[in-house]
Amino acid sequence: MHAIKPVLLGLASIILAYLIIVIFSVIFQDALFGGLTYPESPWHHLLIGGSGTVVGAVVGGYVMSLVTRGQYRIPAILIGIWILVEAVYLTTSGVSTSPLWFDVLAASSLVVGIWFGCIIRNRQQSVRSHVGN
Repeated sequence: MHAIKPVLLGLASIILAYLIIVIFSVIFQDALFGGLTYPESPWHHLLIGGSGTVVGAVVGGYVMSLVTRGQYRIPAILIGIWILVEAVYLTTSGVSTSPLWFDVLAASSLVVGIWFGCIIRNRQQSVRSHVGN
């Protein structure tokens, strides 16, 4: 059971991080603007919607690091691969009408956001442990 715990925490962290990104995406893209597509959506809608979704990725990464107790690297790699593969699939299957470069760039910003959130939480934990000593 002891060996399974990190795997379960990693899976839980991936699911939670992905759900957080979806929630932020729904709020900042669908609820505010009725959905966003490039090049049809105005640039300021893309900026606000994209920024809100990236903030969701940072929050998701932070939660991922909390759940995994700082052992976030493998879950972050796995969710990053999932996000990029999903973006390519949505574009190449015709679900997304945006160009592939746009969707891959947007997905890449989410991957960076996840890593940024993980690193923020990890640094906070490191500072707390140094201050406590």
